[in-house]
Amino acid sequence: MKNFLFRALLLVVILIVALVLFFSGFRIIEDGYMGVEIAAIGQPRVLPDPLPAGWYWRRPLMISIREYDMREMAINITADKAITADKREVYASLSTYYQIIPEKLIELHKKYGNDYKITEKMRKVSQMYLLEGIRSFNRQEIFAQAKESLLASIRKNLIAEWEEAGVKITNIVLDSISFPSQYTKDIESYYPSQVKMERLRKECFSKDKKRFFLNLQVYYHVEPQDAEFVHNLLGTGYLKGFVMPKIESIVNQIVVSEELEKIYASESRIELTQRLRKEAYNKILDSKVKIDDVALESMEFDPEYQKVLDEIQRTQKRIEQLELTAKVEQKQDEITMQKKLKEQEMQLKEAETQKAADLIRAEGYKAAEILKAEGKAEALLKVQKVIAENPALLRFLYVDKISDKVQVIVVPSQADGFMMEEAMKALKHKGE
Repeated sequence: MKNFLFRALLLVVILIVALVLFFSGFRIIEDGYMGVEIAAIGQPRVLPDPLPAGWYWRRPLMISIREYDMREMAINITADKAITADKREVYASLSTYYQIIPEKLIELHKKYGNDYKITEKMRKVSQMYLLEGIRSFNRQEIFAQAKESLLASIRKNLIAEWEEAGVKITNIVLDSISFPSQYTKDIESYYPSQVKMERLRKECFSKDKKRFFLNLQVYYHVEPQDAEFVHNLLGTGYLKGFVMPKIESIVNQIVVSEELEKIYASESRIELTQRLRKEAYNKILDSKVKIDDVALESMEFDPEYQKVLDEIQRTQKRIEQLELTAKVEQKQDEITMQKKLKEQEMQLKEAETQKAADLIRAEGYKAAEILKAEGKAEALLKVQKVIAENPALLRFLYVDKISDKVQVIVVPSQADGFMMEEAMKALKHKGE
């Protein structure tokens, strides 16, 4: 019984070990990687064919697989206090991009053994060639125009070093170049932070093939923080080597589309200057050189043509003066006409006002006369009523109207006694 249990346990252990060994033989090579097979029996040797990405089973403990990253990789190196040909210090940073060549993976493995050793070797070699390249140029050359030459030298040396071994150099980037602070101050003297003016005399040809010269004033400056960038990009000859040729190109594009007589006109010259200023600012902006203004100082022509243009300009000025005079006279006529119309309007209003006043006055007279007539009529009616009620009153009024100088009154024989009596009383009363 004990032997049976022992044998069963041993069988289980052997089975587990066999399963572990079996499954340990499975290997996965992920996308972007390749493998190198190494036989471990006897003298280790590398099998001749690399393994692409995928699933594999190899005999455990007999064959191992070393993986390599086949994607593009990059290393960054710095050169602190690198010495130039003129014994000056320079600080530089370089990035090297490389990729293992699949067909040469086996040879590369035999030479270096793993990824880490390749990366360290690439770092040391890149730094060595960077230092050698810097030693080949003066500091001023490196910052002005020799950067491309420096990069080309490093690229050439790295390709010669690595591509035969199995590594492809895909790109080299000079990340930065800097220099001591005192040298920065020296460099900034080439790149004024205050606005400076440079004159430019440009020979031009108009749309109608006429030759003339433009005398321009170009105002520019470079921000202090951009001096190093401008220096690295364009060098100390940035003004004559980049800015002025760029402005000349813009001038050619503008004037070639216009005839000379139009360019000579004052309004067109203002428009030309504004357009030139705008395009110069936009097209030079990326270089970090700021164009503050572009002014048209003068235009020059051939002497004979200048006389023709002067005469044209004088004629245009006379025409403009006549047009201005005509406009002034027309404006004065309009003002005079408006004044007359306003006076007529005021007179009409005054006449209407007077007419309305006369009408009101006439209506007042009319109303007054009517009231007066009505008053008289009413008074007569009242008198008539009183006389009708007192007939003797009429005779009294008659006698009362007799003058004081009358001494004799002739009374008709048929007059009644009352009338005689009243007449006597009246005379007596007046005499008193």
